[in-house]
Amino acid sequence: MPLFFAMKHKKILKSVIALLGFIIVGWLSFMRPDLLLKYGMLMGVCGYALCLFIFTPLGNLTFGERQERLSGGKWFFKLILMQVVLFIFTLAMGVGSFAAGPGYTVGVVDWSDFQAMLEHYSPWEWGPFPWSSIGIWGLLIAYVTYTQRGEPYLYQIAKRFFPKKIEPMLKTYVESTTSGATMTVISLLVFAIILLFSYSVEFYVQRFHFTMPVMTVILLSFIGPLASLSFGRKIFRRLSGRANATLNRVVMLSIALMVPIIVLAAFTGVVMLARRPELQSAVICKQCGNYFANVPAESRLAALYWGWWLLWTPLAGSYFAKISKGRTAREMVLGLYAVPLLLVMGWFYFASHPLAISYQLPAVWNSILMLLLAIITLVAFLMTFKSIKDTHLFLSGALYPSPEANQNRLWLADASKAVGINRYSPKILMTIIGCIFLHTTAGWYGIQIQTAAMGVLVINALYIGFNFGLFRLCVPTRK
Repeated sequence: MPLFFAMKHKKILKSVIALLGFIIVGWLSFMRPDLLLKYGMLMGVCGYALCLFIFTPLGNLTFGERQERLSGGKWFFKLILMQVVLFIFTLAMGVGSFAAGPGYTVGVVDWSDFQAMLEHYSPWEWGPFPWSSIGIWGLLIAYVTYTQRGEPYLYQIAKRFFPKKIEPMLKTYVESTTSGATMTVISLLVFAIILLFSYSVEFYVQRFHFTMPVMTVILLSFIGPLASLSFGRKIFRRLSGRANATLNRVVMLSIALMVPIIVLAAFTGVVMLARRPELQSAVICKQCGNYFANVPAESRLAALYWGWWLLWTPLAGSYFAKISKGRTAREMVLGLYAVPLLLVMGWFYFASHPLAISYQLPAVWNSILMLLLAIITLVAFLMTFKSIKDTHLFLSGALYPSPEANQNRLWLADASKAVGINRYSPKILMTIIGCIFLHTTAGWYGIQIQTAAMGVLVINALYIGFNFGLFRLCVPTRK
């Protein structure tokens, strides 16, 4: 009995410490995102450290058999395609977040602020970010999977280096971080697609669901039971196909459910204010902007950009490892850093040869461009995540473990447990609804809090993986 109570108290203590950690990270992401950015300063060092693979014999390290590699042209094409798709997703997220929102969030930052942010953070604090974070994750996963012959999980880089009794803690942290980051970034992307489709109508008719945010929240709340209550989850799983559900089907169902509701909220809000004009003063939050004024908007913009790309790291890094089987570390770093090198050269050229562009599109074109971007992003999403039927995507990204791998939640040598995507579908829907709630009431400020908080967890996992990667290079493996 004393041993039982000691174990119980230990679990309670760990839970309390974890809860306090999440509270602190959440508070910092809201009140002091600038401090979170300082915590990520070592990413610049880690990113530039990858260049050692180019100029030292370490670059000869090969991940897998050379005869298994893709041809140079095909490999580089896939590498460029990955970055083009991520650019499309980022453009959709940026337009969805900044094109509209509550009054106190619109027009706070513009392109010059974005340019100033990159010039301030990129050279040293971030380094070649986000390619550095993708490269670190990809190299580590490639080493684990192709050199160690392990399963494609970042936590396995610590196998045989870590005390057995602490393995469950490390595995749980990295697994939950990978799963949480991927769940969040996919939900944010679907949220952006939903907004773009909604904007294509709202910009055309000049009616917005931000006019009366409470009405949007109320109407979306009718979808909430499909994700939060037992009977609702059963209904949503049945609609998404039960055992045959795919991620794309869940996403299409979510879009079909929420776009009409958002558009309806836009019209309903306008009608209610026309009938009850005295509500105008009640629905406009005059003090909301003050909640975010303690930190400059430029720092919050940097935290949003920083967090967004960190959330993509597990997926993009695993894809980078998947297409790079049989390649050397030198080839991987050179191929990945080729694009940022070209971008830097282009940046300096256009900085010295500025373009003077001054025109204004007709109002109807705003609607058309929103619709085109929504369609392009949706097609890219459906092609990227086609045939995803289980939760391995959230645990190991683009690489799947071997069918013979042991699955449990304790030891680093074993794979994480996966289930059908239908088990996650209500969680995906709930996260999408939460993103829309945040954006409706707090605009891009609310999304910044979400991405920055999750980004801290990812960067912790990156630091852990980077350190153990150094140990692998410098310290003999313990048997």
